[in-house]
Amino acid sequence: MGFPVFNIISGLIAGYYFGKRISFLKMKSEMQPKIIKHVSLFTGLIMALICTSTGIIALSDEYTGSAVKGILGLNFEVTKEMLLAIVLVGGLGLVVAEYFITKLTIQKTIKLNSKTA
Repeated sequence: MGFPVFNIISGLIAGYYFGKRISFLKMKSEMQPKIIKHVSLFTGLIMALICTSTGIIALSDEYTGSAVKGILGLNFEVTKEMLLAIVLVGGLGLVVAEYFITKLTIQKTIKLNSKTA
């Protein structure tokens, strides 16, 4: 099991790529919001799939609670309910973060490339 927080980097990469692509192809400004939305939703969906699979693995493993306890140095037992809350809140947070990181990266890349062109 792993914590999928580093998968957020894929949103940065996708955002940069599509920002450069939009700039290079000189897409009309009317089309840009639609493309930005679709790419951001897609990366959010991929993050949701990653979080779901990681969450299922975490919740089905009987040693996850003790692993979390050891990693964080907690002095109490981590229950399945606590793990479920971590999976749901953390997963939702990562999906939302992925969406906005991708969106902002595309917008920033387009803006930077429009200044240099």
